[in-house]
Amino acid sequence: MFPFLAQGAGQAFEDAACLGACLAGVRAADAARALQRYQALRMTRATEVQRRSREASDREHLPDGPQQQLRDAQLALHDPLEYNNWLYDHDALAHATRGGACPDD
Repeated sequence: MFPFLAQGAGQAFEDAACLGACLAGVRAADAARALQRYQALRMTRATEVQRRSREASDREHLPDGPQQQLRDAQLALHDPLEYNNWLYDHDALAHATRGGACPDD
């Protein structure tokens, strides 16, 4: 995980919540299927967080000049918390408990 969205620990917490929900009440014989469900539930979100963090690394390390000034102007147009609602409003436990079937269901 790139550090540019400050999500290393946040994603670990989401992973833990989702994994706990997937394994809750599961018999040992069904653990492999529960882990497949966990992977299916987390893959899209974790990939998106990684992608956006990688993109942010390019934006945040611009040398002074026209590109940096354009970036600064664009950033000034948004409330950073509102702009990142997709990141901060995600409830991994609710996502895991309300849906997301196993891949072969």
